[in-house]
Amino acid sequence: MKYAILKTGWGFVGAIGSDKGLFYLALPKESYEEAYAELTKEKDLEALTEDFSFFHPLYRELENYLQGKPFDFGQFPLLWDRVTPYRLKVLKRALEIPYGETRTYKWLAEGAGNPKGARSAGQAMATNPWPIIVPCHRVVGSNGKLTGFGGGIPMKERLLALESGKD
Repeated sequence: MKYAILKTGWGFVGAIGSDKGLFYLALPKESYEEAYAELTKEKDLEALTEDFSFFHPLYRELENYLQGKPFDFGQFPLLWDRVTPYRLKVLKRALEIPYGETRTYKWLAEGAGNPKGARSAGQAMATNPWPIIVPCHRVVGSNGKLTGFGGGIPMKERLLALESGKD
């Protein structure tokens, strides 16, 4: 496995992956050190190879996304085997949320076959290893209220504003 800390226009984004796919993507942080610390929660980075060139295509697409330009995250395989079968259903359902739109936790749960599982869908979003790519920021409470987000509500607001053209 490899890792890199990528400096984007929104901050430092950490990524872990291999030729098989992306293992983890951290939301933008204010400093290199914060991004590094986030990655070390997922893997022992001392055992990994730092490789910026490996992650250059991801960096390019992240920058496009964060600048409101056309992007393609579909070219990056995700290591789905790291999530439980239920969370897999929820995360894949989140991938169906169109850019610039939102859906509720209830919608996610229903799509994953658990109509009363809004809380469990929320937990799946809270442990999403690929934020931005699997757009957990597009998931809101049943009343439309912005709730829980690993990057904080201000980051969620900013991502939604970007997607709506208001950033």
